[in-house]
Amino acid sequence: MVPYRPGRIDALPNPNTSTGVPAPESDLDETLTFFERSGFDRTDAIAFTACGHTMGSVHHGGFPNVVDASAVSANNTNGGANFDTTRGVFDNNVVKEYVDWTGQRGGPLVTTSNVTTQSDLRLYESDGNATMRSLYAQGNTGFLSTCVDLFERAINTVPSNVQLGNKITPMQVKHINVTFDIQPSSGSLNATLVLSGKIRILTALNQQAPSSLSLRLAFTTLNLLPEAETGSSIFGTTTYFPFSVSNTAALTSSITVSGSAIPATTFSLPTQAAIIPSLTTVTGSIVNATVAVLQGSCSDYSVQIAAPVVQAFTLAPKIVSSTLMVKQLGLQGWSGIQGGLCGGVLDLGSVPTGLVSVRVVKQGNVLDTLMVSGGLAGW
Repeated sequence: MVPYRPGRIDALPNPNTSTGVPAPESDLDETLTFFERSGFDRTDAIAFTACGHTMGSVHHGGFPNVVDASAVSANNTNGGANFDTTRGVFDNNVVKEYVDWTGQRGGPLVTTSNVTTQSDLRLYESDGNATMRSLYAQGNTGFLSTCVDLFERAINTVPSNVQLGNKITPMQVKHINVTFDIQPSSGSLNATLVLSGKIRILTALNQQAPSSLSLRLAFTTLNLLPEAETGSSIFGTTTYFPFSVSNTAALTSSITVSGSAIPATTFSLPTQAAIIPSLTTVTGSIVNATVAVLQGSCSDYSVQIAAPVVQAFTLAPKIVSSTLMVKQLGLQGWSGIQGGLCGGVLDLGSVPTGLVSVRVVKQGNVLDTLMVSGGLAGW
């Protein structure tokens, strides 16, 4: 696992050819220069390339000068040539097969008959294969550790004006999209206040997930049962416990979760203003945001919207941010909702490519956040 630290800024498209990665036809000096610009020496460059090429293939469809048309077949329509015999597994086979000259022998950027595009071979041989033999001697565990170190250094190489945060680690207990919502009552200005969401428990792979959880609110305590489906990852097994309460039971400023082998964990909930999921949507490029004001009036709050949109010359989206000044929407007088409903409409100018972040803010402080996608609130 490569540790991740938050705080990066968008890298805007730049036609400057001095950045990026070397091409298969790059000579040795040019290849090493690309790595040196990011703080990696020759040894790093060789190991980094081996780490990056332990998975995947080179395809005739993308690199016909590396892989010739003979690789194309009915079962390999794009003509992929693998780097090693375990292309879907992150292991040190790419090193072993190169040093032992077995299997894929290091992959097509080593074995291609087109000498000009033998970029991996030029790099590996540039120190007499010393680094590749060292990686071989590390074994699989040592190789993976080397790769983690190099990848972490790479993703933490940022502009001097960027300050990265602490490493992110998964939480054992997490509340997932726990939100206040409203359900209008027919023929009345009053409405039902609803609090719903899920509690996610992360259990180590060698441990048993809890069979139930206790959820304490201001006026009631719930016994939560898990959903049938669970998930798994390198961090462990995830189990989700859904809940929903309404009216007086929903009036709480926090929830506390506890259970067998689960330490009591308290999460604060918004008490001044909350985004209403059922009335906050994204349709095309239009965001319609609605906030229930629990304290004060609409003029005390604003809504910040951030959305990923298509960015030219790169697969990575651009994040566009806008501020929406909300206005009174009427339907005042609901129990517990002092300021009534506030909201507005914003045109992003482009259709978002993923989840849209909607945050209600007061005097620079974020009070509530909802992720919205394709007109459907929540996850």
